[in-house]
Amino acid sequence: MDISSLQSLTARRHRRPRKSNMLWILVALSAASTATAQQLIAPPLQQPPRPQPSQQPGALVPDANGTIVVGGVQVSTTPPLYTDFDLFKNSGFFPCSTNGNLSADPTTKSFVVQKEVSTQNEFCQFMAGIPIMIPSTATQEAFFPWYPTTIAQALSLAVSYMGLFFTLRSVDRSRMLPNRQVPWHFWIQLPIDFARVVAFLFKTIHGFVDSSRFAWLNVLLWLLPLNYVYLFSQLQSSRSAYFEEPYAGAAQQMALYRSQQTGQFSFVDQGLQKEYKIKSPDSYDAPSNTFRGFSIPGERQNRSAKGAGVWTWIIITAVMWFFSFVAMILHWRWKFDAGTAFSHTYLEIETALLDPRTVATMPLTCLRFLQTDTLANNDFMTMSTDQLMFSLITTFQFLVSTAVLVAVFIGRREPFDRAYLVLWISGIVTVVMLLIPAFATGLTIVTKVLKQKQVISMRFTNDLAVTGGCTFAFVNMNKRLGYWNVPFELGFRIAMSFLGAS
Repeated sequence: MDISSLQSLTARRHRRPRKSNMLWILVALSAASTATAQQLIAPPLQQPPRPQPSQQPGALVPDANGTIVVGGVQVSTTPPLYTDFDLFKNSGFFPCSTNGNLSADPTTKSFVVQKEVSTQNEFCQFMAGIPIMIPSTATQEAFFPWYPTTIAQALSLAVSYMGLFFTLRSVDRSRMLPNRQVPWHFWIQLPIDFARVVAFLFKTIHGFVDSSRFAWLNVLLWLLPLNYVYLFSQLQSSRSAYFEEPYAGAAQQMALYRSQQTGQFSFVDQGLQKEYKIKSPDSYDAPSNTFRGFSIPGERQNRSAKGAGVWTWIIITAVMWFFSFVAMILHWRWKFDAGTAFSHTYLEIETALLDPRTVATMPLTCLRFLQTDTLANNDFMTMSTDQLMFSLITTFQFLVSTAVLVAVFIGRREPFDRAYLVLWISGIVTVVMLLIPAFATGLTIVTKVLKQKQVISMRFTNDLAVTGGCTFAFVNMNKRLGYWNVPFELGFRIAMSFLGAS
């Protein structure tokens, strides 16, 4: 075989693998095209769903009651739905951890215990077993009138009584003029004092209708419209047909002088008759004839009509006195009729009442206890100490203010003399009866704060066997600043304090 024949054979051998490679490439491209076409024509394959976290192997699935079993114990899994204020108010506390204490307070056998705490450690030491906070909302009665409220009321009402004094003095000095005059500031004070009346009536009626809005009213406020009765009666009195004395007390002096006179009408009598416009000497025959009658105690009957203004203030005074009396009685309901309306300072939030599982994650034994009425039957959220103190204060204030009526009916006085007397007694009683509780309660709070106490009261259950291994508790509001640092209706409460209503 020659060289040319050998080269030709070698070339044919090299071309065969190329032809084979090309064939395999064509086969691969054909298969890929077929697969692509099938994907475009046929629907995609369904992938198996990925299991959710709660369905992962080994996870605990809640049953129809929202409970799971952990370590052989059924536990509620409904998450809490409440704010820090619902649970801890303005105390600054936070949830405690589970501990192994056998009793919340071993020093007593009482099922519900009330303690005053100052720190987180003191708070948690009474939370034995599994601590559970009961969410609650504060009623208006929970906002006790501590020293900031009573000081604001005293200062505000003192300004009103001073204004009434200057107004009455101006009317007294203008009694000899055809029309009695009032100072310019009276027209500023009048709408403010009328707003006090409206605020008092609004708070009272609203509280009678809705017990959760029943507040600690100022039972001394009815004395203010009582003084307007006397003021308006003098403003609407005309010059008497018998006499018009130039100053308070002149009538008694003239009556005494004439009762001692005998004989003819002397030139001295003529001068007095001319100056004081006495119609006849018979007008002063005896002191009993000086005043012809009384439409308001201490006011003489005269020929002018008293006007609608006087009777309006009379009705307002009577209604406010009656409402104050009813409010005083209702503030004692917590003592004699506990568990009913007008006796609650705090109420369990309605969501927790309807579904106790929302309170917290707890064992089923605790949940079953919470579903009973045991806590409600034990007045769990009653602040008896504070309620007793302020019920006594309110009762004493009302009784002392009612004693002011003695100054209205006792003795026989000239109208302006009686008006001044009632005004001074009303002002002094109001301011003193507000400042004394302010000083007493303020001193108590300051003393406790200086001893590193935040004056926060807590109530808790004290029997783990009954409650299923949990300690249920609630805390009231921190009263160090008299609740003026609690955002709930703060502006409204401050306005009511300066109006003197509640």
